[in-house]
Amino acid sequence: MTPDRLILISEQLDFILHSAYNALPDEVCGFLAGVGGCVHQVYPIRNVAPFPTQRFLMDDREQIDALIDITRRGWQVVAIYHSHPTGPPTPSCRDLVEATYPDALMAIIAPDDHARALRLRAYAVHGKGLLEIPVLVTGEAGQNLDAL
Repeated sequence: MTPDRLILISEQLDFILHSAYNALPDEVCGFLAGVGGCVHQVYPIRNVAPFPTQRFLMDDREQIDALIDITRRGWQVVAIYHSHPTGPPTPSCRDLVEATYPDALMAIIAPDDHARALRLRAYAVHGKGLLEIPVLVTGEAGQNLDAL
């Protein structure tokens, strides 16, 4: 079942945003894993797309290793994240066509409306339809995110 919100701790969000910023002009990608909408771990995956400034393609070996670890821990893929270095902050047509995890959210890192900083937004993808999902950030590691 697709989560109705995405919950991260501030360190996780900072890691994702800094990774996207440091990779510019290339896209970054990875998994957000946990239970329900609560992220317990970020799994950055190397982008091996032939044109990484225009799209992302996860490294097969890193993707498999991450999925094995996620399964071993009893978690699921809460969201698949990637960046749109120049925007927009919404899924592209290609993103929708290539979405292969129907129960996972799509999280996109892109410049905010004023292009001053990167922002993370999350979407539930149902066929070709989209629903933006709230992203909640808590300040403390070890806080019971499942209670939020």
